[in-house]
Amino acid sequence: MFTRASRKRAAFTSHVLPQVCAELATREKPNVLDIGGGVASTLDFLSAYGARVFFLDLAEADHADYRASLQAYAGTLFDVCFFWDYLHRLTPGQLSELSDALVPYIYSDTLGYSIFSVPGFNDAGPHTFRLCSAEQLALEPAAVKGYQPWSYREFNTCFDAFSIEQDVLSEDGYLELLFAVE
Repeated sequence: MFTRASRKRAAFTSHVLPQVCAELATREKPNVLDIGGGVASTLDFLSAYGARVFFLDLAEADHADYRASLQAYAGTLFDVCFFWDYLHRLTPGQLSELSDALVPYIYSDTLGYSIFSVPGFNDAGPHTFRLCSAEQLALEPAAVKGYQPWSYREFNTCFDAFSIEQDVLSEDGYLELLFAVE
């Protein structure tokens, strides 16, 4: 059983991020989409790769029109999309709309990364994530409504711009997903 103390967890060792960071290292000035409000430590970390970081804050974006929210990045192809746990804050319709809106901005080598707590294994709920290193994330609980982790079937149905390439469930109930473009 997870306690309130586990909700205040400070760090998480990733088994998927090292692959994402290794891929970033092979690309010259990679374009990275960070779904969320943007965190300074993540921006600092990604600058070591020469990354150009673009933000889409789903808390502020008009859920009715992700295309309009992404229009500022017209002509940009993202090498990596950090979704964190934001995908699990969307309804099925919103998840599908986001998937469709991302299509002009991704290509065959685009990777996506998501992490979330799995109900029944870890009921910690949503977090704010900060990249500390290629293996370490700092986690802080975040208060949001509508948090709903998705099944693979739901992801494959609603988020069809990407497919799940790899999944790793940590022993403390955090599921990391590596997405690739189909």
